[in-house]
Amino acid sequence: ENDIGSLLLNPASIAEISDFKLSVTNQKLLDSFDYMTINAGKNIDLAINKKKKKKHQSIGIGFSLASISLKDIPETEEKDGFPYQTSSYSAGFNVAQAVVGTSLYNTPIMEKLNIGAAAKIISYDIHSNSSSTFSLDAGVIGSNKIDNNIVNKIQIGIALHNIISPS
Repeated sequence: ENDIGSLLLNPASIAEISDFKLSVTNQKLLDSFDYMTINAGKNIDLAINKKKKKKHQSIGIGFSLASISLKDIPETEEKDGFPYQTSSYSAGFNVAQAVVGTSLYNTPIMEKLNIGAAAKIISYDIHSNSSSTFSLDAGVIGSNKIDNNIVNKIQIGIALHNIISPS
């Protein structure tokens, strides 16, 4: 079962979420750097009618919120060849994303292939300037069982971030 906390890293990690999952991370470093993430996801079972047969496909859906900020950045001016702090400012960015993914079995490449996609809204702020944009991510996690005394499964993942992102 995949880790819900990995949604921002690889959207394919939503594919194997079984029940509702929630992950909250908050870290403050040196009273200046704040890092926070919230990830949540749930699995939905879809019934698909295909050639008079009902096929069930499990779809994972989720969302993530992330915020990273750095405060008290010194703003300086030069006077008599020396820098002097005149004030301070903050900078950071926020991310909100929606994620969807599913698992494919017995593919030509791997025994199991988790695929996922994410749509993100990203906002940046530095001092009194701000900007926002959107982006699309995609990810894959493949796994094969191995008949070995040391390793019983190998997993390989890849994620492509900001596939579509206007400048």
